[in-house]
Amino acid sequence: NPNRLFIPDSTATKPEADEGTMKLAMNYGVSVFPNPTQSNVNLSMYKIPEDASTVVTLFDNAGKTLQILKNPKQQEELLLQDYKEGIYYISVIINNKDKLYYKVIKQ
Repeated sequence: NPNRLFIPDSTATKPEADEGTMKLAMNYGVSVFPNPTQSNVNLSMYKIPEDASTVVTLFDNAGKTLQILKNPKQQEELLLQDYKEGIYYISVIINNKDKLYYKVIKQ
């Protein structure tokens, strides 16, 4: 049927941030940039309450934890320059309940 909408398979390529993450990102003012990157990634979190417990974790594609930041500042830089090219994941967990996930590509 030529009028049928083409819906791509969402499991084939994960978006940089899923829908739940995008909503929470707006609430908490979280952004991750540049993506893709050649060296480091900036993490901006300008609406997270000061008394919130926040943990930022950087994982490699195999799920190995590379960096953990506890209660980071509003602006943080995750240093990726020493890691090889590939796909990395950043999780931002606020008050042990709100979880944001980002896929970052290092070129």
